[in-house]
Amino acid sequence: MFRRLFLGALSRATYSVINIVVMLFLTPFLIHALGTGTYGIVVLMGVFTAQGFGGLADLGFASAVTKYCAQYAAGGEEDELDRLLGTSFWLYVFIGLGTALLVWLFGRLALDHLFTIAPADRPLAGTLLIILAAGTAVDFAALWLAAVLDGFQRYSVGNGIQIGRLALMATLVVSGVRAGYGAVGWVTALVAATAITGAVSYLYLKRISRWALSRARFDRTMVRTLWSFSSKVFVTRLTSVAYHTIDRVALGTFRNTAALAAYDVCNKIHTASVIPLGFTSTLTVPTVSSLDATGRAEDVREFFLRGTLYTAGISLPIVVVLMALAPHILAVWIGQGFEQYATEARVFLSYVLLWSLTPVGWNTMIGLNRTGELLPVNILSVVLNLVISVALVGSMGVLGVILGTVIGNLVAVPLYLRSFLGALGITFKHFVGRVILRAYPQALAVGLALWLLLRGWQPDSVIELGLAASAAALAYVLLFWLTGVDAADKRRFSALLGRRTPPPVTP
Repeated sequence: MFRRLFLGALSRATYSVINIVVMLFLTPFLIHALGTGTYGIVVLMGVFTAQGFGGLADLGFASAVTKYCAQYAAGGEEDELDRLLGTSFWLYVFIGLGTALLVWLFGRLALDHLFTIAPADRPLAGTLLIILAAGTAVDFAALWLAAVLDGFQRYSVGNGIQIGRLALMATLVVSGVRAGYGAVGWVTALVAATAITGAVSYLYLKRISRWALSRARFDRTMVRTLWSFSSKVFVTRLTSVAYHTIDRVALGTFRNTAALAAYDVCNKIHTASVIPLGFTSTLTVPTVSSLDATGRAEDVREFFLRGTLYTAGISLPIVVVLMALAPHILAVWIGQGFEQYATEARVFLSYVLLWSLTPVGWNTMIGLNRTGELLPVNILSVVLNLVISVALVGSMGVLGVILGTVIGNLVAVPLYLRSFLGALGITFKHFVGRVILRAYPQALAVGLALWLLLRGWQPDSVIELGLAASAAALAYVLLFWLTGVDAADKRRFSALLGRRTPPPVTP
């Protein structure tokens, strides 16, 4: 299992690095090619799609599909697995088509009565909305396929397909914009890339499971099984979607679309810091579901502790580097003038320092079917985010909505940890010793060293930024390996890297 999880995390990391590279390339290209106003319109229209409020239509079924797919596959329940695949496929067909219609309807209402968009830009916004509505059905098909592949624990293949999607998407976006299709070419390329790689995912699923669309049958009993789990996940999904869309809606309502462009740039830096949180957390639901199905409670606890440790170990150096280099990154990446948003970017990054302690635990609770315990925390954090964002957007603009997100998340972290530790029977003292003291002191040391370095040196090129970031990250990795990784895992990693076969060790 360790080897499979390691390779899955490695492939996820590869995908995430390529995602960051594509994002770093496309963002300044699109801003300069389209202008901040048009760029902001596309960002605003995205609040309705499957990546925004449209994602609520999933109703938590993706997590349920992953959980039960892993459970039935681990137990050799072929008939149940067949019923699951067929039923969930038809569910996602209905959800995708219905959501596409709702995206268009609610999008038109918002364009006409809510968002602050210049009259000259409204025809473009309407066209983009139609394309994105159609693409929403494609997004849900891709979401179903990704959930199934995760359930089969084919992490490397799934991530490889996503890497292909990124490469295809970037190629199509650049080609479309340069050909003169502008924002329409951009969003059309997104839909096309998802559709093509979705077809590849289906062909692979067909090969590994011997399941095909011709066998898809809708089973009401299986719907009830899925809903019994997904209904508990849905509320947490609701708050997650709200967190990802409140900021854009508030800015789109009370500010102009240029503010959305500035927010999106800061959010891209923030996204670069949270992407590593998915390296290990995406493996958690199917792994914990399999362990729980076979009664391995101690292994679940150990998975949570090790997973959280390595998630923090991967995330912390990236957050520290981005916070220290924020003004220089903005100036070199987007251009002179954007460094004025360094404060917003740093504030956005601040909560991730503690948030890295939560993704594995959150997904562990899903795998254990205990998501109801997360509900009060989710509600509290999203209400704080909403209230603070609306209260501050008028006076503080981009910084105001970012503060709403940061405060809401910082309040949630200790409450989440209390739920995780209580559910798994782990004391806070043990958690501090196994995770916090093995990951955070190194980040503090590296951050201090980088701060001292930047007092006398101002990097002003991509090469200089890369050297500073690489040196800091390598310093953290070395410190973490020496002081954070235990002997058992050092032997495991050494074996995976082709060194001598390790002696047996406990999980």
